Amino acid sequence: MPVINSQPIHSNPEPPRIRIAQYGHALPSVLLALMALLAAPARAATPMLQGLLTPPTPEFRALHPEPKVLARSALLADAGTHTVLWARNPYERLPMASLTKVMTALLLIENARPDEVVTTPLEATLAETSSLNLRCGEQISVHDLLYAILLRSANDACVAAAYHVSGSVPAFAALMNRRARQLGCTDTSFVNPNGLPAQGHYSTAADLARITLEAIRYPVFNRIVATRKYVVTRSMNQEDRVVTSHCKLLGRYQGADGVKTGYTRAAGHCFIGTATRYGRRLMVVILNSPDMWGDAKRLLDYGFPAFDRQLLVAPGQYAGAVPVTGGLARAVRVMAGRQIMASVPRGVRLPVRLSPTAPDAAAPLRRGQRIGVVRVYAGNALVGTVPAIAAADLPALPGAGWHHPWIAAFLLLLAIARYRAEVAAKRRRARLRRLRNGD
Repeated sequence: MPVINSQPIHSNPEPPRIRIAQYGHALPSVLLALMALLAAPARAATPMLQGLLTPPTPEFRALHPEPKVLARSALLADAGTHTVLWARNPYERLPMASLTKVMTALLLIENARPDEVVTTPLEATLAETSSLNLRCGEQISVHDLLYAILLRSANDACVAAAYHVSGSVPAFAALMNRRARQLGCTDTSFVNPNGLPAQGHYSTAADLARITLEAIRYPVFNRIVATRKYVVTRSMNQEDRVVTSHCKLLGRYQGADGVKTGYTRAAGHCFIGTATRYGRRLMVVILNSPDMWGDAKRLLDYGFPAFDRQLLVAPGQYAGAVPVTGGLARAVRVMAGRQIMASVPRGVRLPVRLSPTAPDAAAPLRRGQRIGVVRVYAGNALVGTVPAIAAADLPALPGAGWHHPWIAAFLLLLAIARYRAEVAAKRRRARLRRLRNGD
């Protein structure tokens, strides 16, 4: 079975930790550097894709034969664990037609309020093929514009969105490309907001999965793509108000959530879709298929029975103990701060090992306080990290704070200064006595 070559999970990666060395001198410089490091912003998380942590066995393949997929490029992933379960040519750069509109909708959601009013520019009325038949100066809310983009696949609505967010199509395309890079899409280039044929406009199944994983984080996106029919409110052209989803899986395939279709002669039939059963949401990305709906059903029919999820670590689960300085006890028990799930071939259970670390833990500590990280291993593979949370209060040892090296150094300097002052005072008193005796 082809599996995507990708980076490990980095779900909610931990910010860089700051380790304090015992310098023993130059204390002001150390403090200034420490303050600068603490003020530095953490890097934003991006939705990564990973392959299966354990390859399917021959027995698994005999029970679950690979689906017969006709698309030039296709991908099946677990949207909850960001795990690719099956893939064909996931990194091949191809035109993606109206699948482009997932990014357009994402940027509109992120950069405008649903109740904002969009005024249609002249340029939007010139858009070709599928449209909402917007008129120059017509007004429509961002909320209803999203329905037009994601259900009817209206090209003019995409241009109106681009002008509303960025002021022009080129500026919006630049924003699309910046957002794509933030999401880890290295094989994607946007030229326009609607996916009409253009030189240099392309993506891959893997990158489109990353973009869609980000979009489905927003409830409004999920609500719209799962809608079969909607009546928009607009200021003109009242005869054209009903928009209907192009997703033929809605209402016809168990658990189908919709998402987006696309077609141009160059791109062929394309589709991004998801379906949810028993709390598991699977995603398919299909590019250039002669049997798009058949491919989608075959991939989903393969994915649901063939794969399962394993809980690697649960929130509040005991994860071990870490050493603590300056406490009544030398160590404190820690628990995991959140869960990590993994997708596995059905019937497989991965051995899990938790490794907590908290190099800067010092008493006093309070139960529930985050003090480090827990590394989660499946077999020998590092799957990810979760916060390490103190499982109990740990008071400080009386007077323990005075043993900190910086404070000890300060007290030593203070003692030396006091000693020198006393010696100087004694010398002054002795000199005064000699002077008096001489008089």
